[in-house]
Amino acid sequence: MLGTVKFFDREKGYGFLVNDSGGEVFIGIRTLARCGLDTIARGDTLEYDVTSQPRGNAAENVRIVRRAAAMTYIQAASSDVQQATATRLPPPGERIPF
Repeated sequence: MLGTVKFFDREKGYGFLVNDSGGEVFIGIRTLARCGLDTIARGDTLEYDVTSQPRGNAAENVRIVRRAAAMTYIQAASSDVQQATATRLPPPGERIPF
């Protein structure tokens, strides 16, 4: 099933996804950890399985399909900085001019 992150608070350890039909699905930090994920952000699109829990539906086997635009922008900016830094460093053994 596909859904979008409506809310996720890492400190509280939980959040909610909204599926295509508008239903909410609980997602906990332990589920993310089991799936190898550290955190998710509002607007991320996830693929997941739904399990029925005593308090409602919960996501399991979570995989990120698409990061939200803001996260993509941050990742792109970080990549640009890394590339700029790498291109300014002299080759090993060469003296750095001051």
